[in-house]
Amino acid sequence: MIIHRLASAIRHQKWSQIITEILIVVIGIFLGLQVTNWAEDQALRGQEQIYLNQLHEEMTDAMTIGQRRLLTSTRANNRLLEINTYFAQGVIQENFNNEYCNAIRGSSFMFNPTLPLTTLTEIVSSGQLAIFQDQKIRSMISNYMFRLELIASNNDRRRANVENLSVMYPELIKRGALITTAPNRTLQRDQCDFSAMMKHQGFKNALNSNALRVDGTTGSLQQAVKTLQEFHAHLDILLNISHPEESS
Repeated sequence: MIIHRLASAIRHQKWSQIITEILIVVIGIFLGLQVTNWAEDQALRGQEQIYLNQLHEEMTDAMTIGQRRLLTSTRANNRLLEINTYFAQGVIQENFNNEYCNAIRGSSFMFNPTLPLTTLTEIVSSGQLAIFQDQKIRSMISNYMFRLELIASNNDRRRANVENLSVMYPELIKRGALITTAPNRTLQRDQCDFSAMMKHQGFKNALNSNALRVDGTTGSLQQAVKTLQEFHAHLDILLNISHPEESS
């Protein structure tokens, strides 16, 4: 209809009508684009909110796992420090029990947990990082994904150089029976010959190497948990979430 009127106005050289009809077309297109852009932006903001909520939930779970692993790693690190200190002094402590034995054997298998977040992987792999309006959250996501790749690379390198003490020195670490300590949870009570360990220089060298790695793992875990806490705190701000323990 507009095209017909415009053609008629051009034939009769009605310039004011021509200008009016053109303005109507241009304004209509402009408004249509604005409505489309608004609808697309609303869809993006809705998806952004979904991602933020998913990240907050996954981050909370990752913090719990990270803090639990940090506690385990710190405890093992302290036990290994005690063992190496007393071995260097030529002393065997009476309190060297199964926990200390497990720390020795476990030093061969303790690596940095990657604590991957499914939503982060989805965002980055699908190229949707720009969906977030907040620059800080984009930076945090990029840094966290880089950290995951770095940890995975370091773990591969450390696995290649690990000293598997229970395999290398079966006469010093004897595998014990599995004991059920709770539903769906078992504990293996290994037996360690601490006196023989203290006199075996090769074993002490290998143990010290593993202990240094466990110490490094513990430090990395502390940093990882701190990063998660900072990430979580910023998500709280963006989502306007307050925790009861913080407001009390």
